Amino acid sequence: MEPEPEMREIRVVGFLGVSDYGLGQLETLIKRYTVAFATAKKKHTAHASGLDTKLEEKLCMVNRIPYLGSVDANSAELVARAGETDLVVIGGYDGILKKPFLEAPRHGVINTHLGLLPLNRGCCPTLWAQLHGLPQGYTTYLVGEAIDHGPSLDRYEAPASLGALRDDNRRVYDALAEAAVGRFAAALKRLESGKALKPCSGPEAYHKKGMPNDGWLSFFWTDEFLLRFSLALDFAPYLPGRTRQGSERAGPMPGTWRCPSKGYEGDLPGHPLLGGRARACGTCCCAGHRLGSHWPGPHREDHGGRRALPLAQRAHAGARKCSCLRASRVRCGRRMCAPH
Repeated sequence: MEPEPEMREIRVVGFLGVSDYGLGQLETLIKRYTVAFATAKKKHTAHASGLDTKLEEKLCMVNRIPYLGSVDANSAELVARAGETDLVVIGGYDGILKKPFLEAPRHGVINTHLGLLPLNRGCCPTLWAQLHGLPQGYTTYLVGEAIDHGPSLDRYEAPASLGALRDDNRRVYDALAEAAVGRFAAALKRLESGKALKPCSGPEAYHKKGMPNDGWLSFFWTDEFLLRFSLALDFAPYLPGRTRQGSERAGPMPGTWRCPSKGYEGDLPGHPLLGGRARACGTCCCAGHRLGSHWPGPHREDHGGRRALPLAQRAHAGARKCSCLRASRVRCGRRMCAPH
């Protein structure tokens, strides 16, 4: 007969970072434990604008939680503070935690990553999952020295319909954030129970900081992939993909993309060069006519700051097929990858 697992007693916790789901998780922590401190992100980011104020004024001040603002969690002061807690929870912190901090809390540090681990490690997991057609989801796990890799408390896989060719990436993020908050209390109970955590195993990939193809569109891509790329990069308040016509830079404008022959319809990116509302198949706005006689041209695309030849002068010959888009620029030689 196996012995009963030893309970992990948690009374005092610390909180690092700020995000939409992090604020919800902090509210759960406040109901269950004493929160010894809370911080903002290490650096300011546009998508967290306004969340710092909500964290400080509506949660920390009301509940008398020491708010430390933007800090380096690896500093001696923060390591000492973490050492006085039973657990530290990451709620959207943007720094890499080193061994002294990770070992300071009695029961370690847990984090929620909006990607299925270890399949989707690193930066912008919802973007890469949508771009590659991978399942969306999140993982709440015990943090180790390897980035986004540790035994899991909760691993949630979203319905296959989330994202894909339907939702922009902001909607994907919001849906996963809501699920992560709703299931967070159960993850904490699992940790307290003392039960063995599930190992982080299986196929894995790691994505470095940066946008796929540096955010630049290529009209050699298929209709489906251009749509997928645009949706994956559409995360307010950031602009989606971008391109260039002549000497002027432009980005996809809000609108409706309709092509009855392909079945795409809804609030999707409009014409990437002209802006405004895209119209039905048979106009220059239709994906199926991007390289046809209706396409306004000639125009040039910019790849990482370098001007490319007009599309009419581009040759497909000799282009090697790339397995995927990485955060670095994707080219075959100096060309965009024609298969994409």
